[in-house]
Amino acid sequence: TGQSSGLGLGNFDFDNKYGNQALKIMLKGIWNLSDNCLSEVEDRHVVDAISIVDKHLCEVLNAIPAGTDWKAGLNPYDDDGESIHTYYSFLKSFLTGTQLVAFAQKRVDAIKDGRGFHHLMQAVENGEDTAEGMKAKLDAQIEDAKGAGLNFNAVAKLFLYDVGVVQPKASSRRRRMSADKDEKKSSMIINVPKFLNRCLGMPLHRQSMLTNHLIKCLDKRVRDAKSAGDFDIGIQTLTGNNVSVKKTRAFNFRGSEAKDESVLVHSVVIDRGMSSDAALKVYGEAIQADQRGSKIQTGFYIDGRALFKQCTPVYLVLSLGRTSPNAVVVRPNDGRTCFNIDHVMSRFVQPSLRCDDMAKVRKAWDAEFALANIGSDEYYQKWSKGRHRKPTHIFGGKIVPVINKLLAATLPRLDDTHQVSLPTKDIIKPKIVRIEVGSVDEEPGGESVEVVECKNEAIPLVTNVDDIPDDCERAYEVKFEGKVPKLFVGIEFPEKNMDWVIGSDELT
Repeated sequence: TGQSSGLGLGNFDFDNKYGNQALKIMLKGIWNLSDNCLSEVEDRHVVDAISIVDKHLCEVLNAIPAGTDWKAGLNPYDDDGESIHTYYSFLKSFLTGTQLVAFAQKRVDAIKDGRGFHHLMQAVENGEDTAEGMKAKLDAQIEDAKGAGLNFNAVAKLFLYDVGVVQPKASSRRRRMSADKDEKKSSMIINVPKFLNRCLGMPLHRQSMLTNHLIKCLDKRVRDAKSAGDFDIGIQTLTGNNVSVKKTRAFNFRGSEAKDESVLVHSVVIDRGMSSDAALKVYGEAIQADQRGSKIQTGFYIDGRALFKQCTPVYLVLSLGRTSPNAVVVRPNDGRTCFNIDHVMSRFVQPSLRCDDMAKVRKAWDAEFALANIGSDEYYQKWSKGRHRKPTHIFGGKIVPVINKLLAATLPRLDDTHQVSLPTKDIIKPKIVRIEVGSVDEEPGGESVEVVECKNEAIPLVTNVDDIPDDCERAYEVKFEGKVPKLFVGIEFPEKNMDWVIGSDELT
């Protein structure tokens, strides 16, 4: 769509992980009637909501004896049909909740005084009032309703009920007794296609209200992901203070599936830290964003607790806006990391003092950046590891002919009694990654690599546990010449599962 293109999402639509995440966040705000909302409710939609509520309250007030509390009349009757019973139960919960009970009371008072929505419309129809007079009275009631809690999320909850998009009951998530119940549970999940299809059942102005709000939520979700440094559609980008290719080796395959195709094995070295210059630049850009209502304020924080012996830790905390549950923490040794706001508050903000003295910030940042100039498996002080990752191996080039065999060799097999017992969290799966060669301080360029001399004998690509099928493609190592591109995509394989070797030479 044109809207999604405007978000920098290219040619894909809402039906992706960011669209579904945005929808989940949006619906959570609607079900909870949250005060934090990216959209302001329009007056015409408030009028629609008042009309729905007044019609129901008129029926309730006409059915109960005089002097009876109106809330008692909201209960459905035992002999009501299922749809009526469900509707009455929904409106009872909606109107008597903490957020909207004051609004509901105002509507009851207006109906009793002859000022309800339908009274105003009838007065114009009977010639007892003019359209201008009715509009003035209605405008006052609109503002009164907004002040009493009828916000965008409340109006959206009413509209969505009309098309069958309702808040799932908590108990439904625990129904796992049979396949039928599992199927019923899955049918209640609202994804983007289902949500948009349901919206088609609304009047056009309501469709526009909700789809525009979804676009705003998607825009916010994408911006949050970009700020956190993890925005992508299924591909992780390996970046840092400096990314370089230490060595590249090339192998040709001569099997029936891969005639004369080459697989490249890049040994990539990553400095995942961030310099003070880069941190100050990130801060300068982030501070321009609107932070009104945010639980965390963007800024530098210095932790002066005595438990840190080597240096004073410094954190750059980036707010992702008032509706986001997360925030980003930037560290000299670890770059950007996204955390839940509660963790950011307890671990980084509350034990520290905010520092607006950029000279002091730079001095503390440079000191920790220098201390972190060690491997990422070493600590330079409590809770703080070095910024240099161990070399990771990226398979690139024409990898399609051998991808299945590479996967078979690295992933645990179900019939392997030694590996099947591994906890899921300990199984590291290969993933597609994008590598940007260069540093943040200079324009990335091609990286010179070590040239590996050609070997004459044909040797198979194997692992040290002999876990590749017998029909494995035969590999010849060939001479690799030239430069590695400044940007390339490949497959990163896990380090913990197996060690790749070519003949007797490990790929390290």
